[in-house]
Amino acid sequence: MRSPTPHQTMRSDPGQREVDGSAGEVERGVEFQPAELEHRTDSLPMNPYRSPETEPTVPSKPASALCPVCGHSVSRWRLGFPGCRCETCKRRLGLKNSWQASSMSTATAVVCFASLMFFEAIPTSKPVVFGLHVLVFLMCGTLWFHLWGQPALRTWMGAASRTALARERARFQDETDRA
Repeated sequence: MRSPTPHQTMRSDPGQREVDGSAGEVERGVEFQPAELEHRTDSLPMNPYRSPETEPTVPSKPASALCPVCGHSVSRWRLGFPGCRCETCKRRLGLKNSWQASSMSTATAVVCFASLMFFEAIPTSKPVVFGLHVLVFLMCGTLWFHLWGQPALRTWMGAASRTALARERARFQDETDRA
């Protein structure tokens, strides 16, 4: 039999002494009584090997966005495509602009404009440099939008209003209450 580490104690039967690595054998005088456990279950710590009585609230897979209707996690990559639907509530989702994305796009526009002025790139004299600046601005704006855009409920005319979102949340709650 291996000896325990300094922080472990070993007891295999009720009458055995506890072994503490730092002080040798120490008898505590407390015996294990199974009948006591039935009455004191509320004061004992939770058993980590027992399955929880309720489902955990943490999503099973990591996601960077939550559905605005049901709160289920949604992959940000999926939100970039027009046909994205939430796996739980089956509502159409998309991205809407945020102040972070707008701020970064504005900063990118200022930098591109300053660079255009520095290189004296106007469409008639240096079309390649001008086109390159436009391409960089469009790519950075798209990147900022997808990085910091907020998930939103989609309608046929764009992002849903607050009243439409509240109506869909109530509808989803009714569907889950019936099920």
